[in-house]
Parts: sequence; C-alpha cells; structure tokens
Amino acid sequence: LKTTTLATFSDWIPFAKINWQPPIKASIFIKDIGDGTSLDAEFLFLALDRPQDSKKLLSLELTTAFINECREIPKDILDVLTGRVGRFPSVREGGATWSGIIMDSNPPSTDSWIYRIFEEEKPDDWVLFKQPAGLLLKGVDYVPNPDAENIQYLPNGHEYYMRQLSGKSANWIKSYILGQYADNMDGKPIYAEWNDDLHISESEINPIRGLPVYVGLDFGLTPAAAFAQITSRGQLIVLDELVSEDMGIRSFTESLMQPLLNTKYKDCPLEVFGDPAGVKRSDTDERTVFQELLSMGIYAQPTETNSPLARWEAVKFWLNKMVDGKPAIQVDARCHNLRKGFNGGYRFKRLQTSGERYADKADKNEYSHLADAFQYLCQGIKSDKPKKQIPIVSTMIIDSSVGY
Repeated sequence: LKTTTLATFSDWIPFAKINWQPPIKASIFIKDIGDGTSLDAEFLFLALDRPQDSKKLLSLELTTAFINECREIPKDILDVLTGRVGRFPSVREGGATWSGIIMDSNPPSTDSWIYRIFEEEKPDDWVLFKQPAGLLLKGVDYVPNPDAENIQYLPNGHEYYMRQLSGKSANWIKSYILGQYADNMDGKPIYAEWNDDLHISESEINPIRGLPVYVGLDFGLTPAAAFAQITSRGQLIVLDELVSEDMGIRSFTESLMQPLLNTKYKDCPLEVFGDPAGVKRSDTDERTVFQELLSMGIYAQPTETNSPLARWEAVKFWLNKMVDGKPAIQVDARCHNLRKGFNGGYRFKRLQTSGERYADKADKNEYSHLADAFQYLCQGIKSDKPKKQIPIVSTMIIDSSVGY
C-alpha cells in the first residue's frame, strides 16, 4: 500500500493528511470547493488480497469503495464489500446520494470472475469501461494507437510501450499492452490473430431472414455446432453455438439443434458441414453420421479434408480479412465457449521440457470440439469445389419416412 496505491494518492492529493499507522487513513477538508459546497472526506486503506481478509470489512460503514488492481483480489472480498457501501451517512442523517464500488485492472484471463460477470452475466447495475490500448497489432507488427490516452504523460510517448515488447510472451502483451483479455492456461493460443475487442460484436447479432445459415458440426460423444451467416457485404457473422457432453448425434440433433433451426432460423436456407470422418459407417447398423442426420431431415456435407492446418487456415482467412474497413468476422458475445476458445482456451499444449516448446496438435479440451465445428463451417463456406454427395449403402435399412 505504501509503495504503490498510497504513493499515487499522495501525488494526486498532496494536501491530504495521512495517518501512516495501521489502519492507514487519510483525511481531506475543504471549506469551499468553489460553489459554496464543503468537502469533508476520510479514506481508509486496507490490504485485502486473501479471502480471509474479508473479515477486515465486517461492521464497516462506507459510502463508496475503490478496489485497485481488482484482478488480483479474491471475489470473496468484493462480495462482502457490496454489503458495506451505502452505509454512511446513515439514513437518519439523510443517507448517501450515491454509493457503489469502483475497480481498476489490466484485462484479466477469460476464466476470471471479472470476465464472467462483465462479459457473460452482465448485471444491469455493473458497467465496464475499456481504456484504449497503447499499441495495436496490425498483421505481425505493433503500431501506436492514435486513440490511446495520456500519452503525453508517459516517458517518450508511445515508445514507452514499444520498449516493453522485447522478451515478452504474446499473452503478456495482450494484457499489458493491447488491453485484451489474456489466457493463463498452460499453452499457446492457436489463433494469435484474434482480437477480442474487434471480433466480438458490441450488440446482439440477429439472423438475416432469407440468407443461408451455415452450420459447422463436430461429431463424437461431445457433438458441437456453430451457426453463422455471410452478410451482403461479405462479413461473416457468428450467431450461435451449441455444445454437449456424453450425447450421441441423434440426441444432440433432436434436443438441441432442431429446436433452434425450427424457431430462430426457420426463415433461412440451411447448409451444414461436418467432420469428413463422419462418412465412416457404424459398427452396429452400418449407417454413417451423415446418413443419421439425413434420416432426421438434415442434409449435411463432409468438408474436403480433416487436415488441422487446412482447418486453422480456413478460420484465419476470416480473422485476417477486413470488410469496409471493419473486421470480416463478428462473433455474438453470447457465444461464450467459442469466445473463450479464441482467447486461448483452444491452444497448443506446452510440452514438459526445458524452454518454451509446444505440441503441434491442438489440446483436446472443453473448447476444442466447438473450435473444430467452427473450422468445418469455415472450410465449407470457403470451398469452391462441388459438394460431395452422401453415399447410401444398399444393404442399409432406410427410414421410410424420409425420401432418398
């Protein structure tokens, strides 16, 4: 507290009277701030970096609170603090005209409570303000951000940020220089081109009636689906995601995918692309996954290849593209799993060796299935080759309710 927060406080408010004995307090009294109003304020400085420190807040009666570097603070502290603000002045004395909690931080990781509240839950009385980053990533180069604030107060202006790039990991740069959500998982993000501030839509994206809806599917016992459209200007808008666990393709389709298609996308033509491994026949009834989908009324097509490199490049095609000066891909913020995957959840796993070495295959985790589904989607819409037809096995028992 003395070397960081209090040093800044003393610099900004040099006339404050500070009692340096614990608990550290500072007081300000101004008889007239210029309009006939007086100011009589007391500041209490507490170190609260462990969950058990929440007991220091019990019985406090505060008007407001400020949490410095909040990503380093356990949420237990915030939970207790929300019940201590607005208590002074008392209702008997008229009460507080405004009370609340202010927090500051560099962007945290995507598994932080800060990310969950501000980006996923979004309570009505919580507001997030994002300060413009010092630098921007253009292709493979870092360039000054013309919208960056307070540059005139930094040593050597934008060079202050440029000098910090050397020797830093891409994840560190994302958080401290680019002002983006980072990833604290042990690995290397596959999509370094992803920019959360640019590629996530600021508002909800609704489907455009009449335009085709493209669906990418990943199979197995954890089926996943991604839904997107291409606008008339050539922008790829990602609208929905579906994820599952311990579920076959029929259950996934009937309970999750078909209800969404029959309601939200009922006025849109449908094109579905899936893992080409799905053409393999089942050991039980010799039916392929694509034929299983067809029996439920969904005609899906296998992509041309299952090569990971080809799939990654199909996604990067959109991440590196601009349309009318804007990113060619916009993802609805409700696609939480896809967003976390882009932010580093979908990654190369770090090898247990000396130095920074990573596997050449994507880590199979809770984000990889949806990431694969989105890759098939991008492969399918980018392909300029004739679509493959699903072969029907003559010995197979066909559902008579479906026309072939």
